[in-house]
Amino acid sequence: MLVVLICLPILFTSCKKDDIEASTARYTIMVYGNAGGRMDFIIEEMWDQLKPMLNDSTDIRMVFLYKYGAEGENFSGHYGNPGDVLWFELNSQTDLESLKNSSALQMPNFPLYEPYIMANYIKTVKKECPADNYIFVLWGHGGGFDVVNDRPNHIVSKGVLYDELAEHKGMSMYEFADALATAGNTHFPLIMFHNCLMGNIETVTEVQQYADYFFVSAHVFESAGDPIVELVKTLRGNDDYNFENNVKKWFDNLCPIYDQMVEEDPNQNLDMKVIQSSGLENLNVYLMGVAGRLIELYSDSVHKAEIDSAAAHYLYSYCISSPYMVDLDHYMQTLEQNVNDTLLRDYTQQIRTLLNEMIVRRWHYTLHPIGMDDFSLSIVFGDNQFLHTTVYGNTIASAYYPSVFNRRTGWAEWLNTNTFLPKMMICERGGLVAFPWEAYFKALEDL
Repeated sequence: MLVVLICLPILFTSCKKDDIEASTARYTIMVYGNAGGRMDFIIEEMWDQLKPMLNDSTDIRMVFLYKYGAEGENFSGHYGNPGDVLWFELNSQTDLESLKNSSALQMPNFPLYEPYIMANYIKTVKKECPADNYIFVLWGHGGGFDVVNDRPNHIVSKGVLYDELAEHKGMSMYEFADALATAGNTHFPLIMFHNCLMGNIETVTEVQQYADYFFVSAHVFESAGDPIVELVKTLRGNDDYNFENNVKKWFDNLCPIYDQMVEEDPNQNLDMKVIQSSGLENLNVYLMGVAGRLIELYSDSVHKAEIDSAAAHYLYSYCISSPYMVDLDHYMQTLEQNVNDTLLRDYTQQIRTLLNEMIVRRWHYTLHPIGMDDFSLSIVFGDNQFLHTTVYGNTIASAYYPSVFNRRTGWAEWLNTNTFLPKMMICERGGLVAFPWEAYFKALEDL
């Protein structure tokens, strides 16, 4: 850790070493992460696309802290070697070919997941590349709110940014929030989760106060960097500071690219969207109402049967990697249709309305459209057995109860009350499937 602290100040290759004079930009975009040796080529190809666009230091500036992946036959990097860490500003004068010889730090164990590393990165970029507005991008592999391992001070695998060169350790949402909190007085117009499964209400609630908008995908996220390239194209030379206007223009240009992608290779359900963070506050108030009302109704046998029927009504689950994450809008819809209770129905209708209002722009592709016209955010759904399953010596409850989302909504108390899990679920691949919950619980307990 001491070596890292010493190396950090000299690792950053700023524009002061280039021909472009340092000055205050309209936007500085910070990109932080890694994707593994097999996917390193993706960010490099994006650098090639972005480089000629970044020729005005008063307009858009971009700073990357990127860690290359593991050595092996699948290593795809060219501008860096396996285990290299690059921290540099990309502009039209950047010699990408020379980075691995001039700017790279060979440190395979570089702890991207440590909050102080990210906080130091944000502070340094703000000092060296000042801007009127900052955008933050997490680039890599995400797991949503990983209720198995995403707990404070837990070092197995976590929910935001997994690293193959650090025993697959990753940054948890708690640590991400801690980094943002200790990075100084920084509020972002946009935080982009350029990684999988982060369109999750537990995830975005944890860092709600640090951004006006979030770019997220509730599914496995497919990207060759197009969302970032198109964002730069939209902001470049654009003096409109109404960020919502820019979001709409951005998606108008981005969606045809994804339409073409799925036309060429339709293999799974996909989504991406930008949400307003301010909408989460009211949304979570009504989810608190839903949790409380479900707990009240569950003590009555008739209502219990109706609530269980709602869950049995083919919930949409992101079950390739996280079977306990279901589509929030779809769950509210099944409750609305199956439970005969006016107050609960009022809550669920309000939630569905608020969800629709807070999504500024969205794109989706539906391979298996059983019961689903679109996708919203995911939410954790499980029963009492699920919540108290022990993994790595800790219960899932110990991961979930401390979350900001649970403290605002009491959702864990509903999961603790619930005794029913659906046998059939709609998954993002394969359509309607019977999910083997008992085998899943056993696999967790055997970890």
